Amino acid sequence: MASVNKILTISIPTYNRKNQLLRLLHSIEQQKCLDLYCIQISDNCSDYNLSEAICAEFSADFTSNIEIFYRPFNGGADYNITSTFLNVKTELMWLIGDDDEVQEGAIRIIVDKYQKNPGIGFFKYSMNAKHPQSEDILLNSISDIVKCHRNGIMYGGDLIFMSNNVYNLKITKKYFGDCLYYSYCSAAHTLPLLRVLIAEDECAMLCKELVVKYNAPDGDHWNYTKIVASLGSFLDISYNNKHHEIRDYFQIMCSHFGVGQFLLGILKIKDKSYRDYLYRKSRNSVFSGDIGFIGYLTCYLYRIESFTGIKILSSGYARLYNAQNNFKERMKDKAVTDPNAARCVAWMKKYMPKLK
Repeated sequence: MASVNKILTISIPTYNRKNQLLRLLHSIEQQKCLDLYCIQISDNCSDYNLSEAICAEFSADFTSNIEIFYRPFNGGADYNITSTFLNVKTELMWLIGDDDEVQEGAIRIIVDKYQKNPGIGFFKYSMNAKHPQSEDILLNSISDIVKCHRNGIMYGGDLIFMSNNVYNLKITKKYFGDCLYYSYCSAAHTLPLLRVLIAEDECAMLCKELVVKYNAPDGDHWNYTKIVASLGSFLDISYNNKHHEIRDYFQIMCSHFGVGQFLLGILKIKDKSYRDYLYRKSRNSVFSGDIGFIGYLTCYLYRIESFTGIKILSSGYARLYNAQNNFKERMKDKAVTDPNAARCVAWMKKYMPKLK
């Protein structure tokens, strides 16, 4: 497949998600603008024939627009994601997960936005379907990201989510080496955005449109504990004495993660030495911010259990974790019609430790 005269490359890392991948490709096919884009798929050594599955499902016109890169072995999700940066030859790249779906008209929205703003290095599209932005927001620095986060316009999950990222290669391609070099940190795909915000003469845009529908993985969730542990390595990065800004960016990403689910994961690890290592690393990186008194107490109880072997935490923690999350979900539903419940939810977000 040739990408000549195409503007946009849709890059899809995938592994053993045949049904989800086909669903994503169907949502792309329905865009009806083959002249604007091409598709590159990075297969992380799936156990089915990807090419046969696609050819059996789609027309020749559509499949001729797809190029597949096969990994000879499963190199892990992080490298499979960042390796998609290697072969893009168009002006724009849209990185999208194999379990998500493209919204109607999304490709034309992305191309039109770029053509109206060719000097923008990175386009970050909205993930907030309930409360969308009223206008596009220009981002010139890390402090602009911090401001959006404080104003509730961008959340930690929005920042780390990959399927709403569109890269202007004329500006960001020089940063793609970072994506591969730091692929072990589980958030390397956000580094071009970080670089653009640190650079004095470049800018990014937080776009108001929704271009992708997120679908939670069905039965094959990522290893939460592993991601939190590797994310702590993000702080290894240093750009031109700007580490304090990297720290601010990192803390926004970390707000997406809860200490409870992480502890549930490490309490299942039998090797106490490794458990202790993961605890220390995450406590000094991902959870070094303000996670609340109960969150610190939880960590303290884990330390006691780790040293003594007495299961004062793990024996009842799963029940506490599930009870809190169930309560939060009930209050969210009630908050739609009850102002008092809405105030309670706001209080919980501010003061209750994030277990989920």
